[in-house]
Amino acid sequence: SGLHHVPFSLVMSVYKTEPDSRVAGKNLGECGLRPATSATVVAIQSAGGHLTVNPRSVDVINAGDSVMVLGR
Repeated sequence: SGLHHVPFSLVMSVYKTEPDSRVAGKNLGECGLRPATSATVVAIQSAGGHLTVNPRSVDVINAGDSVMVLGR
């Protein structure tokens, strides 16, 4: 197929947003996750199951949401 495995030093993790989290109720631009951690948010899944892939800076992280991040 022309594709072969190459080792990569990135980690993908999923975090559930707790009600008392400092990011709960804020949009991605307001939370400052990227400047603070160098991680990229690649998806947000709401507690109700709605999945937002490649979220924008105006997308909000609510308590109970799962946040998928890519980083080192």
